[in-house]
Amino acid sequence: SASPFDDPALQKGTSAEDVKGSNIDNKWDKAQYEQSLHFYNQLNNCDDAYVAPQIKEALQCLSSAYHLYGPECIVGSFNGGKDAVVIMHLMRAAHAKYYHDQIAKQQISNGPYPNIVRPRAIYFESNDEYPEIQHLVRTTVSDYNLEMLSFDSKFSFWDALKILVDGHQPRQMAFVLGTRTADPNSKTQGLFAPSSEYMPPFMRLNPALYWSYGQVWHFLRLFHLPYCSLYDEGYTSLGTIHDTLPCPALARPQGGYWPAYMLSDWDQERAGRIPKKKKKKDNDDDVKRKLMTPAAATASGDDASKESESTTSAATTETNVKVEGDTNQNHQVNGDNGDKLSEGDESSYRTDDDATALQKTAGLIIIGDEILKGLTPDTNTQSAAVAFRLKNVLLSRVVVVADEMNEIVEEINRMRKEVAVIVTSGGVGPTHDDVTMYSVGTALASELVIHEEMANFLLQKMGAQGNGDAELSDAQIKMATLPRNSKLLYLAGKDQWPIVRCRNIYVLPGVPQFFQQQVELIASHLATDLEKVVSCKLVLSVEETKIVNALNQVVRDHPHATLGSYPFVEHPEFKTVVTIEAKEGPTFPGEGRCSVIKRRNSMLENLSTEDMAFPASPSEEGVTRGNSLNSSFDSCTQMGLFTREERDMHVKLAMDDLIRTLPEGSVLRLENNDGLC
Repeated sequence: SASPFDDPALQKGTSAEDVKGSNIDNKWDKAQYEQSLHFYNQLNNCDDAYVAPQIKEALQCLSSAYHLYGPECIVGSFNGGKDAVVIMHLMRAAHAKYYHDQIAKQQISNGPYPNIVRPRAIYFESNDEYPEIQHLVRTTVSDYNLEMLSFDSKFSFWDALKILVDGHQPRQMAFVLGTRTADPNSKTQGLFAPSSEYMPPFMRLNPALYWSYGQVWHFLRLFHLPYCSLYDEGYTSLGTIHDTLPCPALARPQGGYWPAYMLSDWDQERAGRIPKKKKKKDNDDDVKRKLMTPAAATASGDDASKESESTTSAATTETNVKVEGDTNQNHQVNGDNGDKLSEGDESSYRTDDDATALQKTAGLIIIGDEILKGLTPDTNTQSAAVAFRLKNVLLSRVVVVADEMNEIVEEINRMRKEVAVIVTSGGVGPTHDDVTMYSVGTALASELVIHEEMANFLLQKMGAQGNGDAELSDAQIKMATLPRNSKLLYLAGKDQWPIVRCRNIYVLPGVPQFFQQQVELIASHLATDLEKVVSCKLVLSVEETKIVNALNQVVRDHPHATLGSYPFVEHPEFKTVVTIEAKEGPTFPGEGRCSVIKRRNSMLENLSTEDMAFPASPSEEGVTRGNSLNSSFDSCTQMGLFTREERDMHVKLAMDDLIRTLPEGSVLRLENNDGLC
């Protein structure tokens, strides 16, 4: 088929001399220069906290590159993918800023318009490109008056780069790429990364290296930059027509797909890419290829194109150099990036065969008169809530009590009937009002003794009392006095302060920094393999008062999802955050908020004591050995629990209905973190 670059008016060539001559009559349109300079000022003055730091870092990277290499020797890799779009617009802004500063230095004000060369981009043709990508690249090059250097698909990647590099000798070249740390080819690259030894010598510039998927999309939508229409059809990573499908995570329940910016699980960015099968190559073909290019140059796109958005990229009509070749080599720069692997957490609850272990419930008792009297803020509750949520441990109850033993004992006994794990905060020091250990011992009917292991640890860590005798001080004696059934957990290492566990009660210090460190360790220790809570978070530009009716309707229509709405009245970037979270199971008449969790936890009675770090109930006898864990899951339906697929569908249905009723353009982005802002 005809190349989208075929144009009788284009200069064509196959050598470095053609590249050297490509800057002749290559003046950048004045209107585009001024518009790009205005865009630079917009970027530089951006106060959107979500992307402003990344923008400033990228502009600084490009500014340094223009100072070092000059505009004629900087080329952007523009293949039409989302990341390439980001770096191309950043590059044209930096390009305009560079010339603006040069004009200011020369004190040119009323003289003739200077000869400002156009921003340069490189493209490698492919017959397997999506027409939508070709259209985007073509219109972008035309609209912003860019200079596109295209190479015929018969050219090898290495040969094309060599032509460019040789054409600029003795000056060094720099290629601006859309590589991000999430890409498999990022490896140990930095903002500036020299080319590999087997490639022609040039510098790789990665101004968007530390951008997240969400920041890429927020940037494009915040500044209303054009991008490939395929992204609005559910594509999240673009390769060729043979290896790219819409992302399954964006599938809408009623059919079709949400746009790419709606993806909340960024690990699914490449879920629509079809892995390529490795082909057995003929020996003669191998020899021929090795003669054409260095052995290591397998056209993987490591050095001058972005692997994640296939650099077999798109087309344009505005081209100054048309390079053709006769070598019959299909230029597949990119290849498949592979899937990311999710890291699993070790859990003391699961069996080796358990792929979906049950979630645990936890309760938190904050102990301290200073909290109740308002003398110091309680930050430990938030630390615990965040740590447990990240590790899928449900924090279902939090109570603040005074430094009174009877109150602490009463609350421990009450909470033991409702949760599987209790964490206490505070009251473990050597002073008279530190009564937590005595309270725990009383609640568990376990006498207090000097714990030999703790005493030895204190001697080693804090030193002994007296002159040479290994004796504990009075304060150390109190700190070593623990309930008889206490165990020390060295979750941070043998030389770090241990966590005291008494059956299913974890006793932690109240000092915020120490509490946070230890509660995070506990959360990891208790973590289950159950999938993360199925949820999504919409960041909206519209005020909460304007979506009340829509929210209420979604709540009525979707009883299996929980919606939360949080207004940010004076926030400069957004006004409302809406969370949608799947329920574990249906709520039956007369049941409360935690009833589903309690119903689910009754299944724990079928778990073996060998699979438990502690009993699921407060009974010292532990849990009766019963059916296997897999058998327990066979009864999920009878217990009234939803499967992962059902919960996912409930969230998607609720989100779909909500988005359809929201004012147009009010969805700024989907977040995938656990905070509200």
